[in-house]
Amino acid sequence: MKLAAAPFDTRDILTVYQVRYKPAIHFCLPITTFSAKQCDAIQCPFYKAMLPKLGINRNMKRDVIYGPYELGGLNLTDLKVEQLAQHVHRLIGNVRKRGNLGNIILMTFNAYQLHIGTEQPFLSQDPHLFLHRQPRATSCITYIWEELRAIQGHIQIPELSAHVKGNDSRMERWYGKEWRSCACLHTLNEER
Repeated sequence: MKLAAAPFDTRDILTVYQVRYKPAIHFCLPITTFSAKQCDAIQCPFYKAMLPKLGINRNMKRDVIYGPYELGGLNLTDLKVEQLAQHVHRLIGNVRKRGNLGNIILMTFNAYQLHIGTEQPFLSQDPHLFLHRQPRATSCITYIWEELRAIQGHIQIPELSAHVKGNDSRMERWYGKEWRSCACLHTLNEER
C-alpha cells in the first residue's frame, strides 16, 4: 500500500482518513451486504498502514480503535457498524417520507413477508426459523433482519402485514412446524 511508504505526519494521515478514505468507503455502504470478515478485510490494510503513522501499534485492540474519544478510543469507523447504520437510516428515512421509493420499499417488504410465509411482522422474529428467506449476500432485507437480530435491535414498520391474509398460529396448529417446507408454503400461500 502506498500509504505505508508515504512521508505523512499525524495531521496528514488524519486528513487522508477524513477527506479520502471515509467518503470513498462510505459511498457504497447503503447498498452492500458485506459480512463481518469481508468488512475486516476491506478496512484492515488501511488501518494497518494508518495506525503506525499516528504513533499507535497496528495490532491495537479494535475496541480501542473504534471506541469514542470520551472513553479513550480513537473514534475510527467500524465498517460493519457503519454499513448497518446506513441501511437502517436509508430504510427508515425513505419509509417516513412516503415518496415513491418509500412505497417501493414497503411493497418489497410486504412481498418478502409473503414469500417467507408469515403474518406477523418478520423483523421482530428470528430469521433462522424461516427457511425460505433470501440469502443474506443478495438481499438487503435479509441483511438488515439478521444484523438487527444479532444486536437485539428492533424496527417497527406499521405498514407491514397490512395486506397479508391468514393466521400463522392457525396454520401451525393444522400443519405443525412442517408447514414451512417449500411445497407446503406454496400451497398455503395459494389458499390465502
